Amino acid sequence: MGGTTNAAAEADDVSGGVRFELALALFRSLAALMTVVLLFAVRPTTQAGRAVSVDWQVGAHALLVALAVLVVLAARRLRTRRALRRLGAAVTSFDLAFWVLCAVAFHTHRGARPLVGIFVLVEAAVRFGPLGTVLVAAVADAVALRWPQLDAAGQAPRAWTTLTVTIALVAGAHVAARFVRRQSRAQRHGVRRLSDAFAYASIGLAVVDRNGLVEAANPALAALLGEEVAALAGVPFVDLVEPSARAELLRVAGEVRAGRSAGARFEARVRQSAGLGRWALVAVSRAEADEGDRLVVQVEDINDRRLVESKLAHQASHDMLTGLPNRSEMLVLMGAAFAAREPMALLFIDLDRFKWVNDSLGHEAGDLLLVEVADRLRRVLRPGDVVARLGGDEFVVLAHGVREVGTAVALADRVAEALRRPVRLPGERESYASASIGIAIAGAGDGPETLLRDADTAMYQAKAAGGGGYAVFTPSMRAATVRHHEIENALRRAVHAGGLTVVYQPEVRVAEETVRGFEALVRWTDPTWGSVPPSEFVPIAEESDLILALGELVLRRALADAARWPRLPDGQRPMLSVNVSRRQLVQPGFPGLVAALLDATGVPASSVCLEVTETALTQNVESVVAALHELRALGVVIAIDDFGTGHASLTYLTRLPVDVLKVDRLFVSGLGTDQRSAAIVGAVAAMGRAFSLAVVAEGVEDDVQLGALRELDVDLAQGYLFSRAVPNEDVPALIRPGLRGLRSINLPEPRERPAARQQGSDVRFG
Repeated sequence: MGGTTNAAAEADDVSGGVRFELALALFRSLAALMTVVLLFAVRPTTQAGRAVSVDWQVGAHALLVALAVLVVLAARRLRTRRALRRLGAAVTSFDLAFWVLCAVAFHTHRGARPLVGIFVLVEAAVRFGPLGTVLVAAVADAVALRWPQLDAAGQAPRAWTTLTVTIALVAGAHVAARFVRRQSRAQRHGVRRLSDAFAYASIGLAVVDRNGLVEAANPALAALLGEEVAALAGVPFVDLVEPSARAELLRVAGEVRAGRSAGARFEARVRQSAGLGRWALVAVSRAEADEGDRLVVQVEDINDRRLVESKLAHQASHDMLTGLPNRSEMLVLMGAAFAAREPMALLFIDLDRFKWVNDSLGHEAGDLLLVEVADRLRRVLRPGDVVARLGGDEFVVLAHGVREVGTAVALADRVAEALRRPVRLPGERESYASASIGIAIAGAGDGPETLLRDADTAMYQAKAAGGGGYAVFTPSMRAATVRHHEIENALRRAVHAGGLTVVYQPEVRVAEETVRGFEALVRWTDPTWGSVPPSEFVPIAEESDLILALGELVLRRALADAARWPRLPDGQRPMLSVNVSRRQLVQPGFPGLVAALLDATGVPASSVCLEVTETALTQNVESVVAALHELRALGVVIAIDDFGTGHASLTYLTRLPVDVLKVDRLFVSGLGTDQRSAAIVGAVAAMGRAFSLAVVAEGVEDDVQLGALRELDVDLAQGYLFSRAVPNEDVPALIRPGLRGLRSINLPEPRERPAARQQGSDVRFG
């Protein structure tokens, strides 16, 4: 660093010395020219004066002018202190001759005295200071006084007159010299400080001459480029940056030199001796105001900042877990493809039963599964296709150049096949990542959001069909999607505005055909959509948070109605059955809500049955089991609804506090005509007796089915054979009849049969 600083200081000293010599040379040239003019203009008029030749003085001063020009040219190319000292020695001897000649002219030609005297004394003062000026003037006067000379009258001038004029001029020059030297000293100190700042600056600096070559560079720039400081001298300044940025650097430098810009900056990679250059902020500006052709180039290392920005930009456009593009980046890519009018297809991929992996095996296993799925999708794609993760377990594949559905279907088959292979998870476990895939082909007038929505719609169609397959989008699906969205909005308004009603269907003792209790069911009639069946709006509620508000509304209203019901003929309170969704069960405050409602209405817990579908027992198992135990501790009855349609293991019957099994209408409808249905219902009835559980048959519609239930020794039944679901004001009429009196009640016939519950639903309110 010391050598670098000395070199920079030497360069500054030489530069200052050159400027000093240039100024004196130009000053001396002016003095010589003026003296030549005066020598011609003011000639001696006497015979004695003619003895003094003027020609040699004119020639000498002309020679001085030429020498001054040579000094200027030579001084511009100085680079070291040694060369500057040599020039100074030559110029000093040159100055002595100049001053003697001027002194002779001064004494010989009175008209030239004032101007020539000022020239001599000012230059001497600047060169040697006040004392040097006196000594030089004395020597010059001594020579001049001994030179043969006459004035216009033919008399020699008096010595004391010359001495007086000289001393007066020296005194004036002394004042000027002090001012000039003080300014020079301040300039040298400023240059030294500037040199230190240049050498120790933390950013790279380079001074560029008018030819575009690096005149000086500081250590920070050399370190950034991986070069030595000396190696940068004389290098074209455009070589400081990578080739791709050189045109921009030339453009910026040209604008600064032309005065169109005081300075400009841009970001570029700098050239390095090894490897890819680092990113830098390159700023170009003028050097000093009197040297407009020189430029200062500042190079600031911003590589770390660019790396951080690049990382943040990547994180903003990519999924952190899988490294795939995210939704926003995929929309950008799709937008570019649409702008280029490129044909394309979009595959919307949603993993089946991924939530089960998260809930049962943990989020770490779920993350590993997602990473493995992302890797498999990358491997099956065609060159140029892009896969992105939208979030959760949703992925999309953008297939470029696809016009035909068959091409997209072939790609979907490869994706499905790749995902069917088992995935190894921690703990030597395996999981299978089947997926539902929606396919949409870009059409005229589509855009990124439209194509994504269409593929999403098709994916839901594939999932509704049981999952593990694909569906191709059709315009009719869009109409279904619009209805789904509008139904959801209308349902949300109805839930919060009290637009839903609760009706009750009796549960009957099979042997006696007497009412044992009622199941609360929800009905909705919308001003726009009319009567919307539960099979349509309940699944919509389950997909959103509406199921929580809907379930609580039914529970509150049913308990309030049950509190006012009369007792059964045998003196017992009617049993109230209410469906509960899985999402309600896993809410931490749900058991407390049930307890509070029981206290508020006064309904005994033993006369309330909470029904949970078998499907709800296959997800969040531990949370569901814990919630059921808390509810059972309150004294309520627990029933498994739609038993036999889900995938719950029979081991749950030993783990769960279950009191009732409800056989799905799917099996009851085949009684009397299908031996397999009778075998299934009989097996459930036998299982109920073995576990001391009551068995309820749903959907009983004729006497044949009722007779079969009696033969199978089923305890309870409900269905249209006995009664449709009735409003609360009709419940007392169903409670009062005695033995076999239920079907004698004159109630209006139902307008429609109950729709089958959608497979996979967690709750049944219809």
